[in-house]
Amino acid sequence: MHLSFWNTDPVNGAYHRATFSHSLQPSVLMNLKRLELARLGEDFVGKSAELAGWTITHRSLRRTGFELDLVALREGAVRVLEVKTIRNRQQDPDLELTAQWLNQRKVQAMRRGCQFVLQSLKGEGFSFDSLSCELITANFRIDGSVTLYRWPNACELSDL
Repeated sequence: MHLSFWNTDPVNGAYHRATFSHSLQPSVLMNLKRLELARLGEDFVGKSAELAGWTITHRSLRRTGFELDLVALREGAVRVLEVKTIRNRQQDPDLELTAQWLNQRKVQAMRRGCQFVLQSLKGEGFSFDSLSCELITANFRIDGSVTLYRWPNACELSDL
């Protein structure tokens, strides 16, 4: 399941969805602070990407004007991953909710971060065929499941 989730893109702006399990007790999950929950989601997404053959080169990359949650590389492809972690949401995230997460200010910051990553990788002599900026939502539920949702090409990068 990890491979198809990470290695194929859905059509028509849809998202991929994959469900896994976690071992957190319900009381622990519900009492996590916002930043602890965010870190849990980023760690889970990073591990899932690594199991699918991606190398995480940056975690919580912060510079003036942007913050990138994860940067992943594999075989000439670069993916910048914006991770949003939610807990115990019963329905799938919809386009309205993702639009709130990816407002104009956030998209501009992600583009600045992608530009920084491009320049850094080129400076290190890394060649790549593709760059994408993706939104990954991790929904941790008290029933022991975590559902990941992946929206490829969350922001336009063709002009970078």
